[in-house]
Amino acid sequence: MPGSCRDIAGSREPSTPGKRVLAGIEGGANWPACLSHMEGCLKTKRAAVVIDSDSSATDSSGLPVPAGYPSKDMKLTVMGQMKHSRASVIYLAGLLLLPNAAPGAEAQDAAVFPAPRLVTAETRDNPRALADLRKSGKIFFEDDFESDASLKNYFEIRGLREGNAKRTNDAKLAHTGTGAMQLTAVARDGKESGAGATGWLGPEGYDRVHLRLYIKYAADYDQGNLNHTGGSLAAVAGTDRWAGMGSAGIRPRGDDRFNSRFEPWCDWRKLPPPGYLFLYTYWMEMARDRDGHYWGNMLGPVDSERVVPRRGQWHCLEHMIKANDVGQSNGELAAWIDGKLYIHYQGIRWRSSPDVRLKRFDLGVYVHAAAKNNTVWYDDVALSTGYIGPKGKARD
Repeated sequence: MPGSCRDIAGSREPSTPGKRVLAGIEGGANWPACLSHMEGCLKTKRAAVVIDSDSSATDSSGLPVPAGYPSKDMKLTVMGQMKHSRASVIYLAGLLLLPNAAPGAEAQDAAVFPAPRLVTAETRDNPRALADLRKSGKIFFEDDFESDASLKNYFEIRGLREGNAKRTNDAKLAHTGTGAMQLTAVARDGKESGAGATGWLGPEGYDRVHLRLYIKYAADYDQGNLNHTGGSLAAVAGTDRWAGMGSAGIRPRGDDRFNSRFEPWCDWRKLPPPGYLFLYTYWMEMARDRDGHYWGNMLGPVDSERVVPRRGQWHCLEHMIKANDVGQSNGELAAWIDGKLYIHYQGIRWRSSPDVRLKRFDLGVYVHAAAKNNTVWYDDVALSTGYIGPKGKARD
């Protein structure tokens, strides 16, 4: 395979702490960066590199590296929990291949960031930690969609004029009462489609917010593969409620924004729609996708605990973001399904400025390639500074 390297991990594998993500991508000497967290901390080592400009080369692990790179232009080391900023890097079976900068090129940094720690099992087994995570707070927003006044709670409702976003008044469609928010990503011959409602939490914002909602996917919901359907929490700096919108594929700087959406993915059709739930997350130390963009990192549970929500029935989803203290990596991210802790991450450096606070939330449906209508309903939405839990159940 001259002039290219082997695709090791497959397409768009999530960066899941606790699992090594090994990846390469075709493209010869110009192959883009593969940016994924590596498990653990490995000691720095030297490894022999055999370079053959006329055929595929291999490193000491036996995996191929691009032909055409002279050895003097290479540095091969083993790194731990490596995450890249802008330099061109690639992981090969735990080895980091880092070409030296070309003559005259600007220096490029390759920062080493610790990966968020998945601590769900530890939290469940620690009564004090679980109680702290489930500590109640002040509920500052509730919407049961029982009247049209609900629509005033959102500064943007995408699809309202077209009828793709609307408040229904039918007890058969609601979780409680008669009202619910119905959102439809209409068929567009395989083009992107979506609808949604976005609310503003105020210019002061919060350092910890829980978003609890009930969602029902239509019985025939089938996004194909990629979608962004679920509730989202977003932090921004300043007072602009539109700040950071339209920034897909761009890594936050730390002084501007971060966000996370609790959504499903069917893993390239390996799972039935809508797929398993995870947290699609942007923050200042996120990993870059192998296509060169910073798409949301997929922070999920261990594989054996993946939950695929059933279509045609209501599910209580709640997720929480706790911002870090500036200069520390003590931020947290957690999610619950029907009141059961599903995901808990610690060790996140969400921001570098105290002005970046949680100020916005979103309820949405978005399908990348809409071949059919896909509808979801939202009901009994609440936001709080602490754990909320399923409606009608006692809070810890």
